[in-house]
Amino acid sequence: MKKINFVSVFLFVFTVSFAQRQEIKLPLTFHNRLSIHSTGFSVLNVTKELSDTSQMAKGCSGLTNLRIGTIDIYPKASITGWDSSFRSSVQYVLGIGKDGREQLIIDKNNNSDFSDDSVLVVSTLESKTSISPDKFSKASVEYDWSEQGKKVKRSIDIHFVYQPKANMYFYTFAHYATAMLNGKKIEIVGNKDLSYLNYSVFNDSTAGSEGVTTNKYIKNNDEVYRINDLDINENVLILEKDKRPFSEIESPQIGFRAPAFTETDLITKEMVSLEKYRGKYVYLDIWTTWCGACIEEMPNVKEVYDKADRSKIEFIGIVGKDTREKIDKIINKIGINWKLVEANSENIIFNKYKVRAFPTTLLIDPNGIVIKSGLRAEELKRFIENGFSDVVEK
Repeated sequence: MKKINFVSVFLFVFTVSFAQRQEIKLPLTFHNRLSIHSTGFSVLNVTKELSDTSQMAKGCSGLTNLRIGTIDIYPKASITGWDSSFRSSVQYVLGIGKDGREQLIIDKNNNSDFSDDSVLVVSTLESKTSISPDKFSKASVEYDWSEQGKKVKRSIDIHFVYQPKANMYFYTFAHYATAMLNGKKIEIVGNKDLSYLNYSVFNDSTAGSEGVTTNKYIKNNDEVYRINDLDINENVLILEKDKRPFSEIESPQIGFRAPAFTETDLITKEMVSLEKYRGKYVYLDIWTTWCGACIEEMPNVKEVYDKADRSKIEFIGIVGKDTREKIDKIINKIGINWKLVEANSENIIFNKYKVRAFPTTLLIDPNGIVIKSGLRAEELKRFIENGFSDVVEK
């Protein structure tokens, strides 16, 4: 029997894999203003009570029920050269004014003293209205950064909005980055703070375009790049150029071929695969038994499914690994009668679809291409009723 040289096989596989991917680093330019793609709002943290006799409280005269909290501009030690003297967060105080309304004071110069600060008049967001983030109230706040190993003082605008119904303040940083890829500008928006540990990359200058994250792809002309990482210390966005034909690349992103899977239907025991339903639209609903929002939406999905022409569209639910008892309870409660598969013991389908939140929904066209994401049942209903096309607003 001929012996196999496993070292040679490994080297061959590694060489082929490396040949398909090429790492590139794009220098970043940072901007201290809002991007049109800025949508990542955070909620002011739960605050602790501030003693009326404390030094800080002296700067908050006229307010009662004082609570103090902190906004992290970036996590401690996330930049090279950071030490405990760096102002990487800023404090704020919430209190009740004489008119009985909640008031917010930001320590703008970040000196742990509110006596030189005043109440910030915050924009109000009613539940049925929308305001562009650039119209939100803002406060310019000082913080410290590291440049070439030295501490430097910087400032950043933080935009705030107040929602009375929920009695909550939301904020976002006026900060984003740009890079050039093959002569075209791409934008990178931090989803939480200035560390860019979580971020979205936009390859389209249109507001509302889809942002993509680590391990997803951006398409530039005829070339495709996988987003690898963003290094805030080197100020680079790291991509991998994928040399495979675009038609061979699977991703849950709009415009890409949906990742293939084959699993057993939990209800009918039939085999379910995307390839089997080529020629039809496919609505994927990815959920878990512990996701309240998922369960709440299912009766609406069932209503659409029961009325849909199933010669044109299939519905496939993908549920995370759990006991069959819990899954069956939901099947019976909702009356699920569409195809339902389990993401298996390792939740491999979830990994393929890079699921980060539940529910995750996708609409796949008859050619197997993802055309929509984040659809609620009502939007899907309108799409179907309009002959499987978007409703044009007049």
